[in-house]
Amino acid sequence: MIFGLVAVIGVYWVGRRAGGALLGLIAATLLATSHWAINFSRLGMPDVAAPAMLGLGLGALCTAMSR
Repeated sequence: MIFGLVAVIGVYWVGRRAGGALLGLIAATLLATSHWAINFSRLGMPDVAAPAMLGLGLGALCTAMSR
């Protein structure tokens, strides 16, 4: 469940860097309510960490490239 929350935060971060706070909020809302994210996070599948780490990695990349 923690990785699901981290994935939503990462997607918000990427969306905010790419198109502003509204895009980040929309992207995070879509991920938070998607069937895929809810099931993988709730069941604790072994690959649930991948979307969270990808979101955080892309957020860090977007931040680094803008500086």
